[in-house]
Amino acid sequence: MTRFAPLWQQAGSYAAGTDRFMLGAEYPKGGCNAAAITTVNNTMNVSVAAGDCVVPLQSGQGAALCHWDAAEVVTLAAAPASGNTRVDLIICQVRDAALDAGSNNDFIITAVTGTPSTGFPAVPATPTNAYALGTCTVGGAVANLNGSQVGYNNRASLNSGQIIGYAFPAGTTQTTSSTTLILVTNASLTFVVPGSGGLLLRCSTLWNNGTLGVRGFIQWSTAATPNANLIGTLTHTGSVDNSSYRHLTCRVGPGVTLTPGATVTLYLQFGAYGTAGNISIGQTDEILLEAIAI
Repeated sequence: MTRFAPLWQQAGSYAAGTDRFMLGAEYPKGGCNAAAITTVNNTMNVSVAAGDCVVPLQSGQGAALCHWDAAEVVTLAAAPASGNTRVDLIICQVRDAALDAGSNNDFIITAVTGTPSTGFPAVPATPTNAYALGTCTVGGAVANLNGSQVGYNNRASLNSGQIIGYAFPAGTTQTTSSTTLILVTNASLTFVVPGSGGLLLRCSTLWNNGTLGVRGFIQWSTAATPNANLIGTLTHTGSVDNSSYRHLTCRVGPGVTLTPGATVTLYLQFGAYGTAGNISIGQTDEILLEAIAI
């Protein structure tokens, strides 16, 4: 057993790793402030605004605080072939010779290139000693990122959760008048359940109604079966008039159905809430699904 010297004790001496232990204890999941991601017009570049990031390090090493005071520009790989889509992950990565046996002692803002897909591209895994700042969806055969979908994990506080799963389902508008849940086509989300077990599931989508005042609702399931294996809390839009874009969030508490550390796939379901009447969810590229560790 080793008792490390207390931090900042008068006339004390301790290794840098002890400071990292403190950061890791305070922010076990990491986090960031600011660091908004935007595309650079007419290029394959993204710009990451100035910010702060706490990066969780490999097991037993705590966390590192990274700060940059001006925008960082990251160049993404060339677009995939026509008919394919790719999701690239933008990260803040710590390089430390004591951790990775390399020659650098610094951090970089860089990208992990995703795998192209003709259907539903997966978000790349976050490397060791890195924090996922956000993602950028790269379309097939594009010459630049103009109009590309960007998602970024800027939270108001470093204590806030980290996005651990992210998906843009490809599909068309679906309509129902049933108060019984039906599956949303292609709307699945795969991720590793956080160690804490605490989880927020968020769906951002466009709703339309065919009957004035009808409300829509969503719920999540661990099986691609309507009205089965439901988890979390039921969330609804309130009254929908014409079309409205809503962000619907439900919380899944620790130990509820999902096992920490397990890889799971969840499926989105929706229906008309309260009084039956026609209601539509989504359009092409108009549903965003996110899993957030809390």
